[in-house]
Amino acid sequence: MRELSFFSEGARIAAHLYPASPTDGRPAPGVVLCHGFTGIKEWLLPPFANAFARAGITSLTFDYRRFGRSDGERGKLVPADQVDDIRNAVTFLSGLPGVDPARIGLWGTSFGGANVLVAGAIDPRVKAVISQVPFGSGKRLLESQGADGAIAEIVAADRARRVTEGKGERLPASMFAGEELRTYFERAYAECRELAIDLELATVDRIAGWIPELYVPMLAPRALLVVACELDATTPVSEARSIFRLAGEPKRLEVLPGLGHFGIYEGKGFDLGVRAEIEFLLEHL
Repeated sequence: MRELSFFSEGARIAAHLYPASPTDGRPAPGVVLCHGFTGIKEWLLPPFANAFARAGITSLTFDYRRFGRSDGERGKLVPADQVDDIRNAVTFLSGLPGVDPARIGLWGTSFGGANVLVAGAIDPRVKAVISQVPFGSGKRLLESQGADGAIAEIVAADRARRVTEGKGERLPASMFAGEELRTYFERAYAECRELAIDLELATVDRIAGWIPELYVPMLAPRALLVVACELDATTPVSEARSIFRLAGEPKRLEVLPGLGHFGIYEGKGFDLGVRAEIEFLLEHL
């Protein structure tokens, strides 16, 4: 692994590169790995990046603007900006020695699994997209996490405050999560303090208006693999099925049985998921 950086709309982006193991001497295909909600490159992603690199696919992980070790105002989560960061990561990876710019894919997990649907649909350089435990509608996602009328009133009041006073409320990122995600975050914070961050309450507004599935029909003829977990309480499997129905060919859906949202990051879930993802990338890149 090598530490690198590039720029996205003027902000320095911290990145890690996992060069492909030598294969046939040709430039290697590349894949940009895109993290989920408030995630950073050191958390959960290295096992995937290492597995792809061993399979002959150069892999790039990075911190979105305003998170991890990248530049920007801490905790300002703007999905459209994250899509720009992904596209700039594609530009960076494509220009590295030993990488074939004609064979670049995207891999995203959770919130990143939603982001790559948009980035892949609007960027013609992308040849294949893996969307892991994603959501297609931010509004449905919030509803599945228990967002109700009381929360809507709080968000509306904060919106008015931002307009009249220029600044809204901030809350710990774990407060935006459902029970499954919150429990996992609390454990992760003990291992990686950099994950613990406050977010603007405006984040709820931005998520509610983020509808990646609108872009899904635009992905074809680029290949799409959707990987879901059967018992996911954070991004329900119904979200993955909705995305899959909207996509054109070539497409593939893998539902991992008996697993919750985080089951794909370790043990048997990881083994099953990464095997399917490597097979997909080698076929389509």
